[in-house]
Amino acid sequence: MARSLKSAARKILKRVEAATGVRLRLEPDLTQVSSVGEVRRYLLNPRSGEIVIRFNPRFAGLNYAVADQALRVERFLSGEPYMIATTEATRARAFGSMGLELEQISPVTADLGRELFPRILDGLLSNLVSVPANPWIVRRLLAEAPTLRQDAKVGVGTMFAASYAALQAELAAITPPTVYRAANGMKAASAYALAPLVADDDLAQPYENAGFGKLAATLHELNATDRGSAGDRDTADAWARELGLTGWYEWRRIDRRFP
Repeated sequence: MARSLKSAARKILKRVEAATGVRLRLEPDLTQVSSVGEVRRYLLNPRSGEIVIRFNPRFAGLNYAVADQALRVERFLSGEPYMIATTEATRARAFGSMGLELEQISPVTADLGRELFPRILDGLLSNLVSVPANPWIVRRLLAEAPTLRQDAKVGVGTMFAASYAALQAELAAITPPTVYRAANGMKAASAYALAPLVADDDLAQPYENAGFGKLAATLHELNATDRGSAGDRDTADAWARELGLTGWYEWRRIDRRFP
């Protein structure tokens, strides 16, 4: 599959493999844009020697998405390997907050929320751990492969076009306020940071229209300096305090046991 990518994207893949000593295997997956969800599996079992990058071959910004994920792997592996995790105690705290807000919306919504709680929490924490790195990865990508600038603009724009649906008033009415504010606030901060990098003045406008401008500016200020992988964790903690997610997770260090 790598042969169908542009030369600039292939070069990033090869350089990251050389820098990390890990093989990056591309695997098509029509259910998502791209992901590197197997990083955790690799850290727990480095004998495999590879990390799978899943990607959607129909995605308009394919070269950007694959290169972005490769650089994400490199950034993560460059620091101490910590994973965000939950325990029975942290899940209880999270559900205590969300459950109370759900009850205030309606008993029916509360029942549905209890059912969907694990998925909602996983999604929030996934964004909390990954979104702070977004602007720094895109900066690195464009510096290393300027010919992918248009691919990045198309890719980022396409992904945010799908994210705007989460701003709908109908969703706000049935979503716990903490979850609605946190999920859209993180996306808004990312949009404001990425807009000048991909030359898309309209990227953050839907969040501005929905009243997320001030929160996005606060989160952006907390992520104003690139401090690498360790800095991403510090930013995630700072964002969690601002968004009311403190105590909903913990950081777990993973020992890399190589052959």
